[in-house]
Amino acid sequence: MGTGSLVLAASGVASTYTLLKLAIFLLKPYFSPIRYVPGPDAASASFVTGHMRTLWEPVQESPVKDWMLQYGHILKYKGFFNVNTRVLVC
Repeated sequence: MGTGSLVLAASGVASTYTLLKLAIFLLKPYFSPIRYVPGPDAASASFVTGHMRTLWEPVQESPVKDWMLQYGHILKYKGFFNVNTRVLVC
């Protein structure tokens, strides 16, 4: 087995690993147990910062209070890169 075939095998393994991680990242929201938890609309979230920018803005009242009144005491909001990873229980 030559060096070229080892490099080819290593690049194949790296490509397969990368594609698998990408597929998991893209499909995870469709199988997540929190996908039906109510929360702010994804259209109001930035792709990069999600709803985190809204939470960080210095305002008089917290947006969490408004979300709690609208969606109830259990809600989700978008984290970085618009991923549903945050569940808030108030």
